[in-house]
Amino acid sequence: TRAGVMRCAGDGCTVPRRRMMESLSSLRNAPLAYKAKAVNTQVNAHVAYRRDAENYGVVDYWATPQEILARRAGDCADYAILKMALLRELGVAERDMAIVVLRDESRGLFHAVLSLRTEAGYLILDNMRDEVLADGALPHYLPLYSVSAGRGFIHGRKSGSSPVQVSGIPFDMVAPGEGPAPDAAGAPRPGI
Repeated sequence: TRAGVMRCAGDGCTVPRRRMMESLSSLRNAPLAYKAKAVNTQVNAHVAYRRDAENYGVVDYWATPQEILARRAGDCADYAILKMALLRELGVAERDMAIVVLRDESRGLFHAVLSLRTEAGYLILDNMRDEVLADGALPHYLPLYSVSAGRGFIHGRKSGSSPVQVSGIPFDMVAPGEGPAPDAAGAPRPGI
């Protein structure tokens, strides 16, 4: 559910989770860039990276914020989901955020990040770094599709009668946090 991500009660309220939530709840009136940096840094420190296959037994699973907090583990999409939920509770409009599934061309892997629309442009909250960067600082990130405010957007193309592809990659081969992403010819690249 959307409500109550920052609420910490019962057995699931570990000391690290309580500290994180107390720290973040003090940011309700902070500037947007400060909220983004704090949420990005805190979630990156609180959640351990774990592939969905290890965490849930399936290749691609988009966990709820509560599941991510309970396990303290998730893949890149889970980091983005939790960051979006926390920022929403801190007053950031859902329409200003999008989970972006992309191809990291420098590593040859699928990846997911949270994109945050600001007056100055788009900021990227990424589990790969605590620094919040402008989208233009990440030219090796090729957006494939995004999800925002209950709507999905494909950033790829359809060519003639072929199945939908996202930037030349068959849509059903895209699983954030999994890899390797196929090369331009469609051949899988070796290991994550």
